[in-house]
Amino acid sequence: PEGGLLEVNPIGRMGFGAGSKATVVYESPPPMHLPPEIHKRPVRLPPRFLPSPSRNYVCCFWKEEMRYEILSVPLMLERVTNRTANLAAANTPVVASGNGVASFAWVGDGDVFSLLYDPEQDLALKVGIDLSAPEASLAKDLADLTKVKELKKLKELA
Repeated sequence: PEGGLLEVNPIGRMGFGAGSKATVVYESPPPMHLPPEIHKRPVRLPPRFLPSPSRNYVCCFWKEEMRYEILSVPLMLERVTNRTANLAAANTPVVASGNGVASFAWVGDGDVFSLLYDPEQDLALKVGIDLSAPEASLAKDLADLTKVKELKKLKELA
C-alpha cells in the first residue's frame, strides 16, 4: 500500500492528509456495571476489535471490563460520509451489547456470535462485587459496612 498502514483500508484511501479532520462516529459509554473506582482510572484500556465474517459488523470486546458491543460498519461509514447529520438523531451503530462476558467469538461464515459467561462473575456483578478487581470491591464493602455501623450508633444515641 502506497499510503502506509494508517491511510489504507479495505474500502479505499482514508483522508488523513493535510486539511482533513477525524470524525467521531461512535463513543462507547463507560462500564457502568463496574464499581465507581474503575471510572477514576487515568486510562481506559482499549477493546479488541473483532470483525464479523461478512465484515458488516465489528465487535468491540473489553476483556478487562467483561463487556462487548457489536457495531454496524455500514452505519458508522454513513456517519463518516454524512458529517453534517446530527449524530444524536441518527441511528446508533450498536446492534448488540452486554456485560459479564468472559469471551466472545464469531461462529461460522454468517454473522452469528457466541458468548462465554463466567457464572460466578455474573452472579458477583449482580450483587455489586467485581471479582476482576477484588480490592476495589472489598474497599466498597468495607465502606458500606462502616456507614451501617455509624447509622446504628446514631440511632442508639437518639
